Amino acid sequence: MIRVLARLSCLSAAAALVASMAARAGASPVYVSDAGDASIKLYDQYTGQYMGKWGTGFLKFPNGIALDRLGNLFVADFEAGVVFRFNATTGAYEGQFGGGFLSSPYGLAVDANEVVYVTNPGTQSVTRFNGLTGNYMGDIATGFVQFPVGLAIGPSNELFVGDYDGAKVLRFDTQTGAYEGYIAGGFTQSPVGVGVDPNGVVDVCDAFNNQVVRFNFSTGAYMGAFAQGYSGFGWGVAMDLNVVAYVADDTNGVVNRFNNETGAYMGEIGRGSLINPTFLTVVPIPAPVTGNVILQNYTASAVAGTPVTIVLRNPGSTTALETHTVTLDASGNYSFTTNLLPGTYDIAAKASHWLRQRLANQTMLGSGMTGVNFSLINGDVDGNNTISLSDFGKLKLAYGSTSASSNWNPNADLNGNGTVSLSDFGILKLNYGKAGDP
Repeated sequence: MIRVLARLSCLSAAAALVASMAARAGASPVYVSDAGDASIKLYDQYTGQYMGKWGTGFLKFPNGIALDRLGNLFVADFEAGVVFRFNATTGAYEGQFGGGFLSSPYGLAVDANEVVYVTNPGTQSVTRFNGLTGNYMGDIATGFVQFPVGLAIGPSNELFVGDYDGAKVLRFDTQTGAYEGYIAGGFTQSPVGVGVDPNGVVDVCDAFNNQVVRFNFSTGAYMGAFAQGYSGFGWGVAMDLNVVAYVADDTNGVVNRFNNETGAYMGEIGRGSLINPTFLTVVPIPAPVTGNVILQNYTASAVAGTPVTIVLRNPGSTTALETHTVTLDASGNYSFTTNLLPGTYDIAAKASHWLRQRLANQTMLGSGMTGVNFSLINGDVDGNNTISLSDFGKLKLAYGSTSASSNWNPNADLNGNGTVSLSDFGILKLNYGKAGDP
């Protein structure tokens, strides 16, 4: 038997901001767990168009749902007591895990390190698994939660847990599992779904009081409520990068949308195709990364158009998660978009005859990153990320050349003035013996 939770009111009224939001960014699917026919259903994020369903034949009672940065879709199944994994692009079944560890799981979240968190009311805890191998990684929150339901990962990789019986949202460190306090105490009587928007605002579906309550993720300060007066039983809540809140309405078979800053109603999706939606997740729209690159010892007028390769990795790793080749403007500024989820990453930049620089442990918010700035050391003529005799030899071969010369080597023109001269040897001498970051 499924435990009967109080009803969340999140539906009805009208407004029309959806079209303008669609014009701001390309469509991105909303994935919805539908317990009514044991499936995952997809909808266009802006138009609400039904895009099909997955998981039939595998799922029994789908609840919590989340995407990782590698294109895996994880679904916690209340009745089967496992987590299913599907390909988030094709819907293909990729396996399952958690059997023997989970008892009537509700919410699910995945962090930037591929750790899957599942609320486990049967053991009054949150259970962790390796999302790629399915290996059990231990429980957290034991002794703190009474009936955990919803989960969300915050902008600093903290884990928020909605405790239905405890009437609050508890916060834990995702790295250590340490308890970090709680929010929403006294403001929500029966928290169910939890979500975090790109600005760090925590949304909590308060089932008993039929509303969605907002809090500051770091201070826990109350920021108001919305969705009062809508009839329905809301479970999961998710937010996109346009700060639109999506609330699953189990009773009315729809997903309701609200402006998460103003609380304005923005319409519904799924009517006629959804039966009993429980939880949902939104594919992140690519987030912007911006910054500046200083090309040391380079002529300012030559900076514009210089290509720089930027690589994003897991902290401490040399394996690329994403690689972007950007072109600098006249001031050395660059930008690109990333599909990586919020989390902590190492970011490295390398240009032709400059050494690689790595910025460790950079925080990616849902809204992306700004101020990712580099200052690259000049003199790597052969591009092997060290400045040595090999670079001296190539510079010597190109000495005295211009772009019209047969021995011209653009990487030997270290200062970018159009000729290879003594000034380029001076730059190499200045940085001789140095090596770039891995």
